[in-house]
Amino acid sequence: DLIKLILVNIAVFLVINLVQLVLFFAQKQGAFELTHWLSLYASFPKLAHQPWGILTYMFVHESFWHILWNMLGLYWFGQILQDMIGKPKLLPLYLFGGIFGGLLYILFYNIFPVFNTVLGSATCIGASAAVMAVVLAAATIAPNMELMLFLFGSVKIKWIALVYVVLDIINIQNGNAGGHIAHLGGALFGFIFIKQLQNGNDLSKS
Repeated sequence: DLIKLILVNIAVFLVINLVQLVLFFAQKQGAFELTHWLSLYASFPKLAHQPWGILTYMFVHESFWHILWNMLGLYWFGQILQDMIGKPKLLPLYLFGGIFGGLLYILFYNIFPVFNTVLGSATCIGASAAVMAVVLAAATIAPNMELMLFLFGSVKIKWIALVYVVLDIINIQNGNAGGHIAHLGGALFGFIFIKQLQNGNDLSKS
């Protein structure tokens, strides 16, 4: 369920950082390789040698703030979604959303020439694509539900989701392009997931 999913993300973060600490004292640089070993590569040759990255990347975070904001978003919107569609559908949505986001990231990096110079070394980590799937799913099934936001007061979640999507679109060119593209892929899957569910097709059982 939601709490277990959050705990898995936290556990992976803690293990990687503990390994990094041990290797720091041992004057070795292995933790950086550990993170990359769990990352998703955009390059097809590297992806072929590390295919598990399409699953593991969505549980890896580079900083405390990175995991904090992802887990807060997952908790807030995950609770809404669980109440609307049930707990069993949350994990498949998270995983499929992360995979869909990862595939869109790979596709863009291999299609558009602007990424040619970084394709060989480009990697993607973080739960953001999977979380965006949850956010958009919640906003699609309950668009007028409201959350209390500091400084803004009560805001409908459809507007929160829209802001997330717009920020990802306009920030593709401003750094971390792969991350923003993956976010958009996850968001698109979350939208499709709920629309299909409303039409009687449960993608979590596919």
